[in-house]
Amino acid sequence: MQAYRIKRKISQFVDTVAFSRVKQFYPSAAAKYAQVPLNVAFEALLQLVIDGELIIKWELRCPNDTCIRRIELSNDKAKADSSVFCPYCGIEFDARPGDYFPVFEVTDQFKADIYEEKKTNIRPYLQLAQR
Repeated sequence: MQAYRIKRKISQFVDTVAFSRVKQFYPSAAAKYAQVPLNVAFEALLQLVIDGELIIKWELRCPNDTCIRRIELSNDKAKADSSVFCPYCGIEFDARPGDYFPVFEVTDQFKADIYEEKKTNIRPYLQLAQR
């Protein structure tokens, strides 16, 4: 798939998320929607972070195979290389950078812009329907 098509598909996905009640999403959701490899979707999402449409956060997950629950969500990997206690399964582990997973959120401003744009685009059709 050509680069502009990938960018367009990822942007369509983000616009859809912005107009929905979804608060956060993983890069795998965008990759599946755009039908591209995960690393390609991740790069495109990082560009949207730079553009101000998205915020990237880091989810620390328990490394226990029977738990794998979210322990915290933060703006950075601050607890990397420190001891962390999982409140769900009770294990204590040394958090490594690989225990963090990227999570994306749509910025409030972009969400508001998309809502206004969609509302404006729908209004003429609503007026026609009332006639």
